[in-house]
Amino acid sequence: MPIKSQQNRRGRSRQSGHCHDSDYRTDRSLRRYSPAADGPGIDYVLTLNAATDGVDTTYTLDMTYLDAEGQGQNKTFTSNGKQQTVHKVVNKKPVTAVKLTPKNGEAPMYFVIVNDTTLRLVNDSLQEAVSDLNYDIIKVKQ
Repeated sequence: MPIKSQQNRRGRSRQSGHCHDSDYRTDRSLRRYSPAADGPGIDYVLTLNAATDGVDTTYTLDMTYLDAEGQGQNKTFTSNGKQQTVHKVVNKKPVTAVKLTPKNGEAPMYFVIVNDTTLRLVNDSLQEAVSDLNYDIIKVKQ
């Protein structure tokens, strides 16, 4: 199921609720648009794929830099790899996250499960950035 991330003009998401970690083990897509310093923005599309054995799952993350090579000429970078669910206690609270490990050897990325429709990019300690920027990626309806 696709997931789309929208943010308001201040870069804050208006999503809230509770999420079950099993919700992110099945096929779904997430999306986020982010402003960029040197162009109109970056479109993130994250697809989480469940494996047929139900254990090992994979992901694809497409990052499209809008107008990167001139007006109307976008440039897309793709990362593929393994998806895992991670459980950890952060600031005395249990946290569930999705760990994306690229098969090209780059550093893993972590997304805390905020609710049924939202994942939030965090560091490898599963802590959120101290920033006013929005790091949410939201489920897209199909």
